[in-house]
Amino acid sequence: MKNINWDHVNFFSKDEFNEDPDKYAEPQLIYALSHFRINLNECVFVSPVKGAFARFDGSKTSQHFVDSKEHPSKKSTGIDVFPEGIPIAIFSCLLNQRLIKGIGIYLDTTGNDGHPWVMFHIDIRKTGFKNLPLIWFCTKDNGINKYYYPQTNPEYWSFLKDERMYIRKEFGVSSIK
Repeated sequence: MKNINWDHVNFFSKDEFNEDPDKYAEPQLIYALSHFRINLNECVFVSPVKGAFARFDGSKTSQHFVDSKEHPSKKSTGIDVFPEGIPIAIFSCLLNQRLIKGIGIYLDTTGNDGHPWVMFHIDIRKTGFKNLPLIWFCTKDNGINKYYYPQTNPEYWSFLKDERMYIRKEFGVSSIK
């Protein structure tokens, strides 16, 4: 079993995660998160919501799912984060991260500061969509998450036109720049 070498992790510490990353994260996920943060050159906050990093129940196919009972070696390969910056630029940066194979863009979320903030799910699943990461957008409809996969239905690329994708977000601040 591989352990995270925290000497190779920039800008993140163990105490930023809801659960113990040494126990519940695939090391490559933490390294991918660190590389993303370096390349983005903006702050990235781990979501404080329970299950945003490691889930112990629910769908066993979730990249967040950790099976500590049946398969103690099954660790989280996905994490939800709130990066500072312009979401369309963040998305572009994520597309260029070779370890990241899944990118979810959640348009109706509240950030760590209690204000509206676009959240990104990133994961290191084994395969994405053909030679690209699997991409999805999520919006809420009557409080229920609705998922849209543009790689299987090209009309969903229209979510890239959503104004929330162009509003710069900084901790506690939201403005168009």
